Amino acid sequence: MSRPQRGSRNAMPASPAAPAAAKRALTKPVIIAGAALYLVSCYAGYTLYQLSSLDPIPWRDTLRPASAPAGAATSEPGERPDVYDDISSAYDKEIDRDERLLGIPRLRKRLLSHASGDVLEAACGTGRNLEHYPTAGTITSLTLVDRSPGMMDVCESKWTTLRGRFGDKTPDTTFIPHDINGISPARRSYNTVVQTFGLCSVADPVSYLRHLSSFADGRDGQVLLLEHGRSGWGWVNYILDRTARGHAARWGCYYNRDIDAIVRECEDVLDVISCERRHLGTTYIYRLRPKQQQR
Repeated sequence: MSRPQRGSRNAMPASPAAPAAAKRALTKPVIIAGAALYLVSCYAGYTLYQLSSLDPIPWRDTLRPASAPAGAATSEPGERPDVYDDISSAYDKEIDRDERLLGIPRLRKRLLSHASGDVLEAACGTGRNLEHYPTAGTITSLTLVDRSPGMMDVCESKWTTLRGRFGDKTPDTTFIPHDINGISPARRSYNTVVQTFGLCSVADPVSYLRHLSSFADGRDGQVLLLEHGRSGWGWVNYILDRTARGHAARWGCYYNRDIDAIVRECEDVLDVISCERRHLGTTYIYRLRPKQQQR
């Protein structure tokens, strides 16, 4: 006689309420996810509509032709030195969070690790690079130039705190509140010329970069650039071109310029040592050297 299977007497049929409970448990998350997707779609659609209503500005329209007189204005409100005096006191607070989220301080530090000898930093602004210069004694002197007195005041104040990080290897430091275009390279040459986020705010960036290159020592000089500009993605440029005018009105810079094209137009005076791009191609990191250097 066969023995009954263990547990056969106590087996209970599945409760018909179980599938219903499981269904109810899934309903709420699905509704929430659907509502979130709907809201995101509405916001994205509204944003695209707003962008489509803005007039795009081709990046070359933000430039002043090289043949124009020095005081001539661009067709747009780009070169506005007064805007930097207006925003100088709040500038660091306004952009600090965004820069940290994008990892810009890390990019500054990595770029400036190549700085050595006598260093010239053009358009130094509020001195956001000061905390990233190497402190091992490789920098002999540091000359900081900016055309905004307001920005330069913040930079000098910041240096009084940050100079201590250099210890007994603090470089000789000079502050020059002047437009770099008005300074002759015949005064002095430098081993390193630094420019970060400056080509976006001058009317003729090609002539400006050529002028910067003339300060670099012809034997071992270099030019270090960290800039923002056009992306390698069309949809990103669509956004940049339509928001560039408003950004320039607030910050005095056009962030839709083609930095690669600007550098190529200086290839008769500068060689590219290295180039990297980050953030969908909108951040450019360049190391350049004067053309006359012997390889």
